[in-house]
Amino acid sequence: MHYWINKAKNFIVTLRVSILAIFVILFVAGIFSLIFISYIRSTENMSYIALRLMQQLSSTVFYDIVDDKLGPVEFEARFSAELAEQGIIDPKRFDEWVMYTMDLVRRVPILQSAYWGDESGSYVIAREENDSSITTEIINRQVTPAIHQFIYRDPKGNILKQVFSNDFHYDPRVRPWYEQGKAKKQFGWTDIYVYQPSGLLGVTASAPVHAKNGHLVGVFGLSVSLYYLSKSIEHEWMGDHGIVYIVTDKGKLVAFPDLAKLQQVTNNLHDLVDVHDMPPLWLGKSFDIYKSTSKGQFAFVMEGKRYLATYIPMPLRKSHPWIVGVVAPEDDFIAQLKHTHMITTLVGFLILILGIMLMSLLSAKIAHPLRRLVKETEKIKRFELNDEGYVRSRITEVLYLSEAIYAMKKGLRSFQKYVPSGLVRQLIETGEDARIGGIKKPLAIFFSDIKGFTPIAESMDPDQLMKHLCEYFDEMSKIIIEQGGTVDKYMGDSIMAFWGAPLSTEEPCQRAASVALKCQQQLAELNKKWISQGMPDFSARIGIHWGEAIVGNLGSTERLNYTAIGDAINMASRLEGINKIYDTQILVSESVYQLIKNQFILRKLDYMTVKGKTAASFIYELVAEEGAKTPFDVRHYNSFFEQGFTAYQQRHWDEAIAHFKQCFSVYPTDKVAAIFIKRCETFKVTPPSSQWNGTWHFDEK
Repeated sequence: MHYWINKAKNFIVTLRVSILAIFVILFVAGIFSLIFISYIRSTENMSYIALRLMQQLSSTVFYDIVDDKLGPVEFEARFSAELAEQGIIDPKRFDEWVMYTMDLVRRVPILQSAYWGDESGSYVIAREENDSSITTEIINRQVTPAIHQFIYRDPKGNILKQVFSNDFHYDPRVRPWYEQGKAKKQFGWTDIYVYQPSGLLGVTASAPVHAKNGHLVGVFGLSVSLYYLSKSIEHEWMGDHGIVYIVTDKGKLVAFPDLAKLQQVTNNLHDLVDVHDMPPLWLGKSFDIYKSTSKGQFAFVMEGKRYLATYIPMPLRKSHPWIVGVVAPEDDFIAQLKHTHMITTLVGFLILILGIMLMSLLSAKIAHPLRRLVKETEKIKRFELNDEGYVRSRITEVLYLSEAIYAMKKGLRSFQKYVPSGLVRQLIETGEDARIGGIKKPLAIFFSDIKGFTPIAESMDPDQLMKHLCEYFDEMSKIIIEQGGTVDKYMGDSIMAFWGAPLSTEEPCQRAASVALKCQQQLAELNKKWISQGMPDFSARIGIHWGEAIVGNLGSTERLNYTAIGDAINMASRLEGINKIYDTQILVSESVYQLIKNQFILRKLDYMTVKGKTAASFIYELVAEEGAKTPFDVRHYNSFFEQGFTAYQQRHWDEAIAHFKQCFSVYPTDKVAAIFIKRCETFKVTPPSSQWNGTWHFDEK
């Protein structure tokens, strides 16, 4: 038995047998297709199913709005008023209201804002902006003079700035939400009105707060924008042309999935759009039928087409009732049934001509694996070798060809570990031979080196050292290659890489900077593992420069090395070494700084020249990506350092020292400010030459 199973697995047929087998399969498939289509025609009435589906969708929207969105808002409004009446929140302590309303806005996604107003006309509001920041506003009329204050916070609640205003025109006591709470003396929803100052339309859950003697203390409100309700139903699907919407009992649209279409109907966003003014006229007619018949689901005909509709009233809003409606053309649901009738008629004819088309279909079936093999060869041309690329077939000729291509890809995958894949891809695409020569191209050059590697190497077993170093190289190289970089070479414990060759790269300096930060992060994780294993940790220093270099094939006719040479390479190497002077990890040149300063956080270090160069330039420490957490307030630090450096260049030594000392208030362990203070002390005793402009000369390589 085992013999026959193995024989069946290895069974390979000829091309002729394959064609005959395919013919039989297609013929049988045609007969079963006819039977299947006949079965489809006997299915249930699609209109009934469609109405049930629409009713289910309208119920889903109803409970989503009532229970999951407006329900929690009502609960929070009632609960907040109860807290104030019981004294848990003191209505007179506006700082408590600020924190409480901020927490509500962040905790309840549907809220546009939360606010409190009292009988003195005082007012507290927390509003979430489009960028997730929080704006709080306080109008305190209980003190003299009155206070009007805006506080702007980031998404985490940290204060960004505070602004005081002399505008006291806003009075909560004349706003709809306050007047309703005061008049009704109990919780209620307002009618739709215009929010100030945003101008958005919305409703408010209004909850009055009374003192123990029954006098009104103030009103607490939670606002829900109609724009948010429209976004909530925007992705609800009901056929190709169906519409899910919310409307008042007067026919005014509350929420509509196509906001752009609403804006086409009216340019005044302060007004509600009438359902009869919307482009699909059958929408207004369905609403009129519902209002006249009060039927929850029905069908109607307009201009020769049949439509289906379902409506559900929302009992939560008794004073200002809303209705959830779902309307769709019947053709959206039974069109497939009509198509089935046509297909049934055509199937008989298709079976008759199947024999004529058979040879064409067989040819296509044979061509399919061949097309896949062609695609695999195209991938090889582009040097895309990651996938297996093995095409399986029972046709002998195709199988032999697939095995040959698979073997070739396997060999090339091994080859690309020795040569930059971008270079090989370029040679394959152009059809050129690898030859000695180079061109001048702008590159982002990356140099890294391990701090104190020599004593580490001397303390380790050679075999362990190589494995340790190879793991480091592997992790760093993966990050470089993932960001489109070319790893040029490994020099002892150093890595040289660049962006911009052999193929052009978008934003090469930004990629190099991102790689440098990711390498340091990954190295920190590796160090944790190594220390737990009793192995020494590594500390890497990195230098990045942007400039022109000669890049190409260097070597002999027998063996070539694709590399880059020139002053730009030397500059990147110097920057890497200069890290040890300032106790930094990543240094970039002025040319890199100008390209990445808007995406990354950097601090200026010095104005210097390196050995072999006369032109001076600024150097910078790369700290983090923009928006990332930093070990100290870099922007605050930079303001002190810039003032100190300006005084330093102007030879105002004592003034420079005073500014540099301020740097320690931001970064107590800063070594850079200490270096400049020491320089200033030296220059006070031994002033520099009259031509000195603040340049510091580094003579070390």
